[in-house]
Amino acid sequence: MHKKLYPVIGKVQHYDWGGYEFIPQLLRIENPQHKPYAEYWLGAHQAASAELIDQSHRCSLYACIQQYPVDTLGPAVERQFGHLPYLLKILDVRQMLSIQVHPTKEAAIAGFEKEQRAGIPLDAPQRNFKDRNHKPELMVALSDFWLLHGFRPEADLWNALEKIPSFRGLAKRFQQAGYRGLYEELMLMSPEQADALLWPIVKDATRRLESEAWPVPNDDPAYWLALAVRQHPPGKHLDKGLFSFFLMNIVHLQPGEAIFQGAGVLHAYLRGQNVEIMANSDNVLRGGLTTKHVDIPELLQHIQFAPVQPQPIHPIQARENAAEQLFPAPVADFQLSRIILAPGQHATLKAHTTEILLVLEGHLIVQNSDDLVLSAGQSVVMFYGETIDCVAQGEVPALIYRATVPQH
Repeated sequence: MHKKLYPVIGKVQHYDWGGYEFIPQLLRIENPQHKPYAEYWLGAHQAASAELIDQSHRCSLYACIQQYPVDTLGPAVERQFGHLPYLLKILDVRQMLSIQVHPTKEAAIAGFEKEQRAGIPLDAPQRNFKDRNHKPELMVALSDFWLLHGFRPEADLWNALEKIPSFRGLAKRFQQAGYRGLYEELMLMSPEQADALLWPIVKDATRRLESEAWPVPNDDPAYWLALAVRQHPPGKHLDKGLFSFFLMNIVHLQPGEAIFQGAGVLHAYLRGQNVEIMANSDNVLRGGLTTKHVDIPELLQHIQFAPVQPQPIHPIQARENAAEQLFPAPVADFQLSRIILAPGQHATLKAHTTEILLVLEGHLIVQNSDDLVLSAGQSVVMFYGETIDCVAQGEVPALIYRATVPQH
């Protein structure tokens, strides 16, 4: 490693729920086969590491950090984590993702060790814990973005259940046993019982969706339920994850608004594009609306059974740079900020660990001993101790997202 600033290229994930245009247009990739482009990963994840570009050569960011951990991460981050602790992503959610929750770090360690002792292969479909890490997440909406986020406040949940004749028994159960009792009853009830509760709503919601009776999209749980049934046509029985649209907050984020998802908070992305940063982990426990492994007893051990009042996050001014705004998150693994530079405006950035800069709009000149010219969709990685000067080039502002680790 003879320098500390490199262009970097991430890895695309072609999951079925991804969109067809947003990520290809951002990366200037043709998509004649109409493949779904769901996620663009920029990080040092062992399974899909970004690649450094050094003249005509490419090198895995993961391998580079493994070979030069202190030089790349800096002594403090290397000592605390031993690896790059975050993963930066762009997501294009065309179809909704599964209902899911992430474990605490302590629970992840215990679950991983238990499955290791049981001899379950890491790539086994029934494996719950892929690593020993937690997976807190922060996302910033790049478009209007819709998601499920945590259980509704008590009065709101009560009203949602009371409005539906077949759910009034659930409202009584909620009154008697609270969030845990209600959710456990729904997830552990027989498929036949769940069908009896859900089918009247599914039939009505599907009819309304087909007649285009709804403004699209909106915060009516039945709207998203109908879309989910269209996305996952029922087999012999309906998916119990459909209950989640009535139990959870339906959140609409405006472009530029963020939200944080910590351990234990049920959530699901429904529609839109975002930039996301998370702890470097694959630990996901699913609660429905998926063809992947669902382990209800394990899921129930990791949910926070408490109401959540969604709190969209607005950026705050960074201390070091007037053009930089931070999206605060209560974790040590990552920090995400955005930098907006007017044409000709400069910003000086110093890397406190391995940092990734992703240009989303405009053009940027990155200056150190060499000059790099970046357009929308392009990225650089700078290693510990590097200092660069960024200048917005052209007639429109440059929008840059910066991923790093908070200083202590």
